[in-house]
Amino acid sequence: MGGAVGDGPGGTPAGLQAQRRREITDIDAQRRKLFELYYADKISPESFHAEDLRLNERLATLQQQGEPEPTNDSIDQSDRVLAVLAELDWDVIWDAATDTERRTLLDEFLVRLDVFPDHLEVDIRGAGKLNVALHEVGLRNRAVETTGVGGMSRTITPRGSQTTSGVSGVR
Repeated sequence: MGGAVGDGPGGTPAGLQAQRRREITDIDAQRRKLFELYYADKISPESFHAEDLRLNERLATLQQQGEPEPTNDSIDQSDRVLAVLAELDWDVIWDAATDTERRTLLDEFLVRLDVFPDHLEVDIRGAGKLNVALHEVGLRNRAVETTGVGGMSRTITPRGSQTTSGVSGVR
């Protein structure tokens, strides 16, 4: 059935919107032609009025329709993507990745990472902010060593503790 929503290119929200724009353009062309006929005295005022009323009603109907409602296709697709991501072995992927690939993964998934003396705040793209205890990622509470992917290391010490080093390689 070619008229059902979701069938063929016109059944998608973008396809329906394009079809609506084409119909509005068609109506505008018909109105111009109608005015040309009227001004050239090729149709009567009554015929002009009846046709103009019909075109205006059709245009108003199209404008009231507004944008088409989104389908559940994008929600279904998101669920499939999440299922694939959940099945991936991220430890294997991380170990096999080069520094550049690791940076790309971090850039794509993380919005921000804040390091505090007792926990990490990880803002994950599309999932919001998570609080992670240091011991959950193999770090100790006394001093936190952070390492950039392929970059410098930095040790952060909580207030009141003795600083051991600032930037890796500098004592």
